[in-house]
Amino acid sequence: MKYPLIALLSAALFTGCAAYKQLQPEPPVSPKENGYIELKDDDEWFELDQGKKYYIAFPAPEADNFYLLIDARPTQGDIQTAFASAFDEDKGGLAPLANEAATDATEEAWPVDRSVQNFYWIIEKVDKDMQLHLKYRYLPRWRYK
Repeated sequence: MKYPLIALLSAALFTGCAAYKQLQPEPPVSPKENGYIELKDDDEWFELDQGKKYYIAFPAPEADNFYLLIDARPTQGDIQTAFASAFDEDKGGLAPLANEAATDATEEAWPVDRSVQNFYWIIEKVDKDMQLHLKYRYLPRWRYK
């Protein structure tokens, strides 16, 4: 009786909760060049809980030399984010990429290409319970600079 209970608790501990929760937008993210698109769960903004960690997978663009622009106003001061081309849900972002937007820009500009299948926008820290107001856009680099 004691051993099955220990095995069950161990399994729950290892499979229970991942370090990061994936936010899966509806409709899904599209890598097509377009204007800004709001990222929502159906018609609702995503709800973020204080102290939790999240990530969103963005597919590679259809061509090389693109930026993924992310505008997370007004939530930018209440969350800490990173962007990476590889991600491990248990360990977090691996080799984060540099934000290439101007320091006074309202959006983040992340270089993306077809070298990997997905890029990951990672929310490392949420300071308070909130709604995530997020818009994204794929744009050729020559049009952004």
